[in-house]
Amino acid sequence: MAETGLKVLAVARGTENIKTLPKTQDEINYKFLGLIGFVDPVRPTVASAISLCYKAGIKVTMVTGDYPETAKYVSREIGLNNFENVVTGQEISEMSEIDLRKIVATTSIFARIMPEEKLRIVNALKANGEVVAMTGDGVNDAPALKSANIGIALGKRSTDVAKEASSLILLEEDFSSLVETIKLGRRIYNNLKRAIMYILAIHVPIAGVALISPLFHLPLILFPLHIVFLELIIDPSSSIAFETTEGDKDLMLKPPRKLNQPFLNTNVLFFSLVQGTIILLGCITLILLTRYLNLAENTSRTITFITLVISNIGLMFVNLNGSENMWNSITRSTDTVKLIVLGTVILLIATLYIPSLRSLFLFSGLKFNEVFISLLSAFLIISCIELFELIVRKMGNKNGDLLNIW
Repeated sequence: MAETGLKVLAVARGTENIKTLPKTQDEINYKFLGLIGFVDPVRPTVASAISLCYKAGIKVTMVTGDYPETAKYVSREIGLNNFENVVTGQEISEMSEIDLRKIVATTSIFARIMPEEKLRIVNALKANGEVVAMTGDGVNDAPALKSANIGIALGKRSTDVAKEASSLILLEEDFSSLVETIKLGRRIYNNLKRAIMYILAIHVPIAGVALISPLFHLPLILFPLHIVFLELIIDPSSSIAFETTEGDKDLMLKPPRKLNQPFLNTNVLFFSLVQGTIILLGCITLILLTRYLNLAENTSRTITFITLVISNIGLMFVNLNGSENMWNSITRSTDTVKLIVLGTVILLIATLYIPSLRSLFLFSGLKFNEVFISLLSAFLIISCIELFELIVRKMGNKNGDLLNIW
């Protein structure tokens, strides 16, 4: 019965009329009545969820009180790795801590497990440097739930003790929802990192242009009003745009990051600095070009500011999806991102062609060729950033450390 995936219970009845219960059940004489086999059906989404875990570098371990035969059958149905190798609670109780640490590293199924053995398994995994997330619902699960890095109680049927001992309460009692939660966590983490990268990068040219112009006696390009305009673009871009981004298609095909990996590592700072420096060099080159062409100061300011705004939009798309190129980011962008870009373009056009706003921003009316210079400059700047990203990805195929930023 167990080999066909059934959970098996023995049924017996006491043969004596007892007025007061003894201290232990062993003192009662039982008459065996029979066996009950019942099915605890596997949800149809579990197999695909476990397969996705393996692709994401997440090890899945079954810890159950059922017979080894039942555990093997269920493991085979859900696609658990190494399902033929089963370690029982009796074997664990006879192991030393060192031996147990070796066993948990290679075993995916533990059967006939008692609560104290479940706790030892969790502690052994943690001792091996693993980040352990454990699900449970009973009172006996509480010690292991508390010890795990992330204790997860099954919301609908969990005891209050299990909920109190857990870090999370899973409202949907489905393993696939847990995997979706991991995916969501990865997306939030990546989007937050990319938003910070974008903020660091875009402030390099803003600060650079504002400082270099007076230091080297170049036309003063950015006044407080221009910086306020740029910040009105940066704030919604870094919060709303990156928040609504769905994330990379291969989000669950990458291994977990290391537990001690800092959020802002040298790669993040380096990439941000390179991106910002490319935009800064492009803007300075444009300022020098307009001065070489003897263009008026207002004209130079207008051309440079347009380039800076368009480069800002391009930089946002570059960082929205780190493992894809900018053009894929544009096609996959959400409606919110498109609205931010549309609003930015409308505001920019308004400052150029509404006389009162144009004079407020100290802009001048541009000819077609001057607008073309601005757009071409922005295109070349973003193309240089994309070329740099492409080179890094090519090198990353040989040395994964360079792509650790993503």
